[in-house]
Amino acid sequence: MNGQNMQVSQRSRTPYIAGVFAAVAVIGLLTVIGLFWFFPEGAQDPRPLQKVQGVVYEPPRADYVGSKKCAECHKDIADIYETHPMAHSISPVAEASPIENYEDDDSSFAAVGRNYRVERRQQTVIHHESMTDFTGRPLYDQGVEVHFAIGSGAKGRSYLIARGGLLFESPITWYSEEQRWDLSPGYQHKQHDRFARRITDDCLSCHTGRMALIARDQPNRYQPQPFLEMAIGCERCHGPGKQHVEKHMQAVTAPDGDSFIVNPAKLEPRLRDSICNQCHLGGKVRILRTGRSYHDFRPGRPVDDVWTVFVADSSFKPDGSALLTSHVEQMHASACFRGAEGRLGCISCHDPHRVPPPDERAGFYRNRCNQCHSKHGCSLPAQERAKPPASNSCVHCHMPRIKSSDIAHTSLTDHRVLRKPREQSGEYSKTKPHGDWKIFGDAGERMPQWEVERARGLALFEQAHASGDLVQLRKSRELLLSALHENSEDVAVLSVLGFTYFLTQDYQQARRYLEDALSLQPLHEKSLSILGLTCYLTEDYSAGLDYLDRLLKLNSWDGVAHGPYAEMLDATGNLQRALEAAERGLEVDPTVQDLRKTLADFYRKAGKTDESHRQLLLLKEIGARLAR
Repeated sequence: MNGQNMQVSQRSRTPYIAGVFAAVAVIGLLTVIGLFWFFPEGAQDPRPLQKVQGVVYEPPRADYVGSKKCAECHKDIADIYETHPMAHSISPVAEASPIENYEDDDSSFAAVGRNYRVERRQQTVIHHESMTDFTGRPLYDQGVEVHFAIGSGAKGRSYLIARGGLLFESPITWYSEEQRWDLSPGYQHKQHDRFARRITDDCLSCHTGRMALIARDQPNRYQPQPFLEMAIGCERCHGPGKQHVEKHMQAVTAPDGDSFIVNPAKLEPRLRDSICNQCHLGGKVRILRTGRSYHDFRPGRPVDDVWTVFVADSSFKPDGSALLTSHVEQMHASACFRGAEGRLGCISCHDPHRVPPPDERAGFYRNRCNQCHSKHGCSLPAQERAKPPASNSCVHCHMPRIKSSDIAHTSLTDHRVLRKPREQSGEYSKTKPHGDWKIFGDAGERMPQWEVERARGLALFEQAHASGDLVQLRKSRELLLSALHENSEDVAVLSVLGFTYFLTQDYQQARRYLEDALSLQPLHEKSLSILGLTCYLTEDYSAGLDYLDRLLKLNSWDGVAHGPYAEMLDATGNLQRALEAAERGLEVDPTVQDLRKTLADFYRKAGKTDESHRQLLLLKEIGARLAR
């Protein structure tokens, strides 16, 4: 590992730290979460123009009309688009096309010491996680209703749980290529997030049409009906349509003749590609720019006005696998793209309204290739290239299927468009094991230097948090302290700075920055979580209880936070409340070992020795299953 590992205080009676770190990472709003399957009006924005060190950000207009309105005049295109996977990127479970297998023999599987089962009761779908001891005796069975299906089913389908304005991911996913149920992406380790992984604006901005936000300063929190438009619609690529509809009805066009709507094909390359890059360029992390939210991107503007994408030296791993959202990075590494000087983009090959059916794909993409290669076509004799399995498909030979490094049971097309894939398969694939992530493209050249340093500091923190590299952590802190001089009210910077000091056990400084962040955004969950744990470790139980009480009121499904919360209640003489808090935490997550031991201790203190003994037996049995 490059640099010294980060060490965190691990007091014998404070075992919840690792779990809280995992929960904080989910709420961190910086990591790209592995929902991947497709392929704000409502909350008005009253902000005035916002100016930070010479950069002016316009508040986004809430002038959407919805795809149904577009279809009134563009019915033919709308009918065609209805067959596209993007048009079915999310739907209520009861309305999703039935692609899954719910038969008893095929709807269950075992993984990471647990058993999983999917149950359909008419229009209701229940996902179960359970565990048995080595004799088959049940230890627990937790069933959770899922409400939304993410994905058309082209590659697979994941599922969301709606809980009081929050959205969570189920650990169970349907994989279409192998026709099987298995763990969701990112759950392939024993201490996974189960039914408590938060789904945030970062994910939903790509997988849905428009969200019904509670308020701009409350990210990741939604109205009881969270979606204003479920699936990805017309305005995602063409921009808000209100002016277009109004002026079209009046037969008025905009001064430049664009009818107040965006036609991606007529945009300059950077703006054209930004429309696709908003979702298909995930990189290692996306960092929001100052004053921006993930719902602020508008077609016709560069995507780096809203966020900055950081990438590694290569999107490929040494085994040849790649991230599922790395198509854009691969394309930029291709000779075709580099030689086209901006003429080649996503829509050069892909029709954004239609996916050709299987029997048309070879010819469809061959015609696209021949737009550039008609004079210098395939060097193989016609008879040879017509043989199966190629069958005259340029893509079959030059863009072969490769495995995904982050999504199990899933493959993707190699967008490097290699001339000789077998000989060049390792080309562009050598990633430096400890190299800092870099800003994608030339976006950094168009940003003020202080914003570049801010973005680098936030990205470095994510990299350091993932690797445990103390050198990167300190470098991140230096950059963020510098950025704070430019804008002392940057909640993202304040909260991450607080976390860096927490990780290096400087709890006084950690509280300073986290409390500053909380004063600006009182519902900031990450700050509440780390502040609660900081107070727990420094035995400031009164303040710690206040922070975690506020956190659990915002998200009572945080199973890990119940542990330190219960211990602080006990330490302040509230044994009964402590016992109830521990029980609630284990209802949310029966696998939190430290919390179950704490609950057994509470029962012993309360004189309930039989229940204490039962909890200790469960602790032993569950621990044995997780240790396998």
